[in-house]
Formats: sequence, C-alpha cells, structure tokens
Amino acid sequence: ETNTSNLVSFLEETDTLLQQLIERNKKLKELETKIPYLSQPDSISINLSQLIGELKLDDSSSR
Repeated sequence: ETNTSNLVSFLEETDTLLQQLIERNKKLKELETKIPYLSQPDSISINLSQLIGELKLDDSSSR
C-alpha cells in the first residue's frame, strides 16, 4: 500500500516536472523565433570577426 502511494506521488511529481519542462521549452522556442541570432550562434561570431576586421581597418586608415 505504501509503495503504491509512493509510486503514485512520484509519478505525479514526475508529470509536473515534465509539464514544466515542456512549458519552458515552448518559451525558449518562442524566444528563439523573436531573437533570430539565438538559434544561430555562428552568425554572432561571424559578425564579431567582421566588426573586429572593420575596427582594424579603421585603425590603420587613421594613421
């Protein structure tokens, strides 16, 4: 009897956690669609290297 009720409460907890994870996943997906560069980390590094390249160009042209 105790084992059964323990199992039931454990399953309920697991289900609750699963629902929370699903909700969190949905929110993350929504954020990714709102902020495109989150889903494409590569574009950030490309932009950074372009920016650094431009800064170096500006640096050399001012001398």
